[in-house]
Amino acid sequence: MADRDEILRQFPMVVVIGLAVWYAEKRVREKEVRLENRFDTQLADLLKRAEDREQQLHNREDQLRAEVRKDRDAEIARFLDAQKALAGANDKLLAAKDEQIANLTKEVEGLTKQLAALTKKLQG
Repeated sequence: MADRDEILRQFPMVVVIGLAVWYAEKRVREKEVRLENRFDTQLADLLKRAEDREQQLHNREDQLRAEVRKDRDAEIARFLDAQKALAGANDKLLAAKDEQIANLTKEVEGLTKQLAALTKKLQG
């Protein structure tokens, strides 16, 4: 009976210690859950920021490609315009040379006729 009385006397203390251990474990579990949730939230935020940054980089790359393409196309257009202008100038120069050759040909024909006339005069 002494053991029983001792057990009954210590029972409230055992219950209090048990409740304290249970409550401490409960708080530790809750803190672990909060930390896991915070970690998950931070990780999700980090992933979101990384995805946003990656999207910004892709957008910037696309923008730079478009600018380079635009500059390249403008340079090609300037080159083609310069080639057309050069071809036009060459055509004009060629036409002027053709006209000059035609004039010289007429002059040569005229001189040939004069030479023929002078040769006839000299021959008699």
